[in-house]
Amino acid sequence: MWRTLSTYLLLISLLLGFGAFAWLTRNPDSPAAARAEGWPVVGPLVGKVRSLYLPPNQPAEAVADDDLSEAPAPEPTVDRPLDLTAMQRAQANRTSSRRAGAMAWLGPGDQLLEQRRQGAALVEKIDAFQQVTVLERRGEWLRVRTDRRGEGWVRPVQRAAAGEPPLGNATEPPRPLPGQTPDPERLEAAMALLGVGGPAGEVGPYGLFTDVADAGLVTTFDRLAEGLDGAYRQRYGLTPRGSAAEAVVFFESERSYRRFQNRERSLVDLPAGGHAGYGLVAFYRGDRRRDELLSTLAHEVGHLLNRRALGPALPPWLDEGLADDFGACRIDASGKLDPSTLGGSTVREGSMVRYFGPPAALRLLTQFRDRGELLPLAELVGLDWEDFVRSDYRELYYSHSGFFVRYLLEGRHGPGFRTFLRQVAGGGAVGGGALTGSLGIDWSRLEAEFSTWLTELARAEAGYEGPTSDSSSRQIDGPSR
Repeated sequence: MWRTLSTYLLLISLLLGFGAFAWLTRNPDSPAAARAEGWPVVGPLVGKVRSLYLPPNQPAEAVADDDLSEAPAPEPTVDRPLDLTAMQRAQANRTSSRRAGAMAWLGPGDQLLEQRRQGAALVEKIDAFQQVTVLERRGEWLRVRTDRRGEGWVRPVQRAAAGEPPLGNATEPPRPLPGQTPDPERLEAAMALLGVGGPAGEVGPYGLFTDVADAGLVTTFDRLAEGLDGAYRQRYGLTPRGSAAEAVVFFESERSYRRFQNRERSLVDLPAGGHAGYGLVAFYRGDRRRDELLSTLAHEVGHLLNRRALGPALPPWLDEGLADDFGACRIDASGKLDPSTLGGSTVREGSMVRYFGPPAALRLLTQFRDRGELLPLAELVGLDWEDFVRSDYRELYYSHSGFFVRYLLEGRHGPGFRTFLRQVAGGGAVGGGALTGSLGIDWSRLEAEFSTWLTELARAEAGYEGPTSDSSSRQIDGPSR
């Protein structure tokens, strides 16, 4: 009897085994199959079967049009000639790399491993939110390249949609968040570099930490910051959520600022003039012009307001474009920002003309447009953080995004663009398709209208002809988390 029962059990086991094998060969990328790789005894066999039936180099899944990238990034400096051949080569490299794989969010708790199984040797422990390049996908496992240029396998931790920034391969839409108190560790590091033991006062609703002994400049900062919430509402039709809770760190020395900046892996060695993130705005005085410092403060606070009005993890063209447009507004001597007027300055020195701020950025943009070398708008709005900020042509992307936002606000598309912003704030799609849908126009017509507007603006601003010495003082923005 026992022999008969054993025979039946063996037959049943074989049938179940064959059934499981058949199912696994048809569903090698199933989450259940991925979990089975971690089971004792059968796990290695499951892994071997999956490796045979998955494509040897399975490409990452396509990213939807409204997938987001977190944007921290830099601003234009127009103080050197630009190599068009090099730019074309860089754009070709960027396009091919984007086709090669998708992007995914990792954050604290995720671990990069040498092999696609729990318990494998650790390559890197993820300690901060970052967007990574996906090289390969096997079920729930991703082979990725991180900010530190490490490569390995990770099974991302599942986080609630309210996480910051929204994480995962199908990135959640951004949503407005209340003011963020400064990260204690970063604030302590800033105070150590400043040599201060506490706040020096306030600029508007933000606490101020500084070693700058210029009461007049700080008073102007205070007046400027006090009015920025209202100016933001007036300009973009959005009301930031809650009250400000962040702080401003203002360094006298560029060297001290660089040491603080380089604490952030994503900002190491970037030509930053300021950045915003983790509840802090940081920038430095050095030998910079007064109007540049005011513009920098408005730009960086603009990132804080974007977070409270729209949410974190915005695509760089939108986050940087809004902040760049905000910082490009004219600021008068008392510190009042006028959202309807372009700021910056033009200085004539004999036969030479020097351009600072927005006029320099406008010249950069029109020169590339005249050469037919501008990135198409449809590609500009699709750039991710690395492509935007790590390119040698980041100054062009900043100028392009800032003036594109200004064009959308000040022309016939103003109502449609503000509708798009309200939809994003409500959790709607943030991709290029959502933008053109709100505007009711296709990319080719939008491109032509924007080019015409640029020509008219350049003529209105004047000083677009003759021998020139271009100069601008622009800033890079850190992670707006």
